[in-house]
This record gives sequence, C-alpha cells and structure tokens, in this order.
Amino acid sequence: MYSDKSYFYVTTSSGLGKRISSAVEPSASPSFNFVNYNDISTYERDLVNAGKVGRRWFGEQFNINNNQSFDFSIPNLDVSVPISLKINLASKSFGASSFDVKANNQSIGNVAFPALVPFSGVEGYENVLNANFNSTSTNINIDLKEILVDFFTEIIPYK
Repeated sequence: MYSDKSYFYVTTSSGLGKRISSAVEPSASPSFNFVNYNDISTYERDLVNAGKVGRRWFGEQFNINNNQSFDFSIPNLDVSVPISLKINLASKSFGASSFDVKANNQSIGNVAFPALVPFSGVEGYENVLNANFNSTSTNINIDLKEILVDFFTEIIPYK
C-alpha cells in the first residue's frame, strides 16, 4: 500500500532525552546565489492496469478518444535550456499501433508498438519516449495521438 503522507509524533513529557539544540543563524551576506534550478513536473494518474496483474498502472486510456492533451505551467522557465521529457506508454492492441508525441505543436517523437498475438499470453507492450525540446513559453502542452497502423479483428465462430 502506498501513501503520500507520513506522521511522526514528537513529545517532551517522557522526561530527559535527546534534544535538538537551537541553531545559530548566519549573519554574513550569502556567498552563493542560485540563478537556475531543476524543476520536475509530473502527471501520474494510476487509472488503468493494462496487464490486470496489479504491478504496472497507467493514466488515460486512448480506446475512445485517441488524441489527448496535457498542459503544464512552469513559472520562471529558462527558455535557453532544453526541456527533458519522459513518457511511459503501453499498448493492448490486436493491430500494430503507435503514438505521435508533440510538445507545443512541434513533433518530438513517435513510439511504436507491435500487434498482440491472440492466445499468446502477452497482455500488452510497454515503451518509453525520452526526448528533449525547446520552448519559448512557460506553458507547455503535450499532445499524444494514438495511430492504429494495421488494425484487424479476429472473428471466432460461435459454437
């Protein structure tokens, strides 16, 4: 089980013990000022368990709406430095498929998946896109579009 919170109980009613001493605040001027820092923005929603085994969870499904966008706002973005992007994707299609990925309407990659083979025991495929791109805006739009390359349906006669 996972949790986003931890709890610690600190008491002083148990008598003597270890105590945290007061810190002395620095009085001199700082010798180093930060100009840039690394920021991480994450979109993670555990909505779909593709293999139905409980180990790997993914966010949005693309079985009805095959084009979805995700917006991020990064204040004080240094536009002279490329943005690193990592997207985990999975496919459960009986036809070959791929995802076209755009950032602020510029194409940054395509992630391909093979077709599932019926009765093979394979429940799906996973792939990762690692890409860098430049942005002139602090607002970032990531657009994912699923493309079915060779879709087919196997018809099994009813007995």
